[in-house]
Amino acid sequence: GAYWIKFKLKKPIDSTLLILFQPTLTLIEYYKPSTQNSYTVERAGFSIPQEQTNIPDIVFQIANSDTSEWHYFKIVPLTESTGLGFYILPSHIIIRTLPSYYTKFGLFYGIIIFAFIFNLILFYQLRQPSYLFYSLYTIMFGVYSMAEWHHLEIFKGISYKFYYAYYSTPFVSMTVLLLFYISS
Repeated sequence: GAYWIKFKLKKPIDSTLLILFQPTLTLIEYYKPSTQNSYTVERAGFSIPQEQTNIPDIVFQIANSDTSEWHYFKIVPLTESTGLGFYILPSHIIIRTLPSYYTKFGLFYGIIIFAFIFNLILFYQLRQPSYLFYSLYTIMFGVYSMAEWHHLEIFKGISYKFYYAYYSTPFVSMTVLLLFYISS
């Protein structure tokens, strides 16, 4: 089934709709009001390859329109138990928060890479397999978080058809490597 969302803007401002990415959203269609009571359709979602964007979520630009016009969204989830997370924000707020957003993720991935390298050095120096398991665990955690936060699209070869494999394989690998780490 599909869900429809219908809304009006309270005041005519240039806004951006930010939809938090979820791999279970197969299709999102935004029916943007245009001239003469017609609508133009913009599509995004898991089943539609995204163009390279600056932020890892689905973004629609909401035009500075008359407040009497309705905006429609059709959302087709993969399963019936899909939650919807979206915000309608003025564009200047998104532009203002992007530098801190990327700084936080840069620090996060930097710490993961540091933990990987540090545990790999300890493995080569001490020859204990627990350090190898933990270093592999940190890399799988990094790949899993990239899939979770939709940062894998920075790699040009990543296909949306296999996104569940990119999402579930690191999770299973993390679980197995954690069990090996605990047992060693």
